[in-house]
This record gives sequence, structure tokens and C-alpha cells, in this order.
Amino acid sequence: MTKNQPFFTHDRDRDTFMPTPVSNGPWDPNSLHGRVVIGLLAHVIEQRHGSDDFVPARLTVDMFRLPNTTTPEHLFAAGYAACFGGAIDFLAHQKKKNVAGTVVTCSTSVGPREGGGFGISVKMNVKVPTLPKDEAQALVQETHDKICPYSHATRGNIDFVLEVEGA
Repeated sequence: MTKNQPFFTHDRDRDTFMPTPVSNGPWDPNSLHGRVVIGLLAHVIEQRHGSDDFVPARLTVDMFRLPNTTTPEHLFAAGYAACFGGAIDFLAHQKKKNVAGTVVTCSTSVGPREGGGFGISVKMNVKVPTLPKDEAQALVQETHDKICPYSHATRGNIDFVLEVEGA
């Protein structure tokens, strides 16, 4: 399986995102893949405008693009991250825990798998700024194990890495 690599690095001092070589477009190494820009847009919107009363239900982006620049695995990553975030909110509400400001980032990659063909690899990073690390880890793990429909559907079918950060 291909190792997950970030499309951008975050310069916290300047609050900017810098593209890495894996974000280059397929036709021109000096351009960015459209799917990468859309993923970053969704991440930044959630980071900057996320609050208890902000619930993004739909994000529509119309772009002119070259054919074949948006891949199913990037749409999958967006759907999985959104579903996982909703599942965290659901479980936190049940347990009366405050998870305001939580950021879920899902990275996907595709690579060869044993037995032929290709498989998807997922790296899910969850930052829960309102809970200590151990509480955040337990909540996020339970979300993955028992709540999230995407996690149920993919369990045992993909390489999956879960990273959790707490307060």
C-alpha cells in the first residue's frame, strides 16, 4: 500500500498552507490538482467557521477543470471525514461531552494490494481541542468501532490509520 502523504503543510506562524509535491497536477507540475484545492477549502472552512451552531450540510464547488482531475478516492475522503465528524458529534452528545472545534481530516491514497488490483488506504486525523488526549482517544475510537457508517462499511477492507489529538 502507498503511504499517506499530506497534500499541504501548515505554516502556523503565517497561517498559510503550502503545497507539497504530491499535490501537483498530472499534466503540469507547476499546477495544483483541483481535488486538492477542494479538500483544503473544506478543511479551512471547518477550521475557521466551525462552532457549536455551525453544521455544514452541503458544500458545492463549481470549477473549470481538465478531465479526470477529481478522483473517487478524494470524494470518498470528503464523505468519510464528514460522516466521521457527525458521528463524533452524535456520540459526544450522548455522553454529554463538549467537542466544539473538533477537526476531522481524512487523507486517502490508492496503491497496489496483495493478490492484485488496487486498494484504498485511509489516514484519519482527529483533533479534539476540548478534551484531554485520553478522553478524546476513547471517544474517537468508540466512534470508529461502533457509530460511523463509513467505518462499518470499510472495516477489514482498507488499510486504516487513526490519529487523535486532544487538549
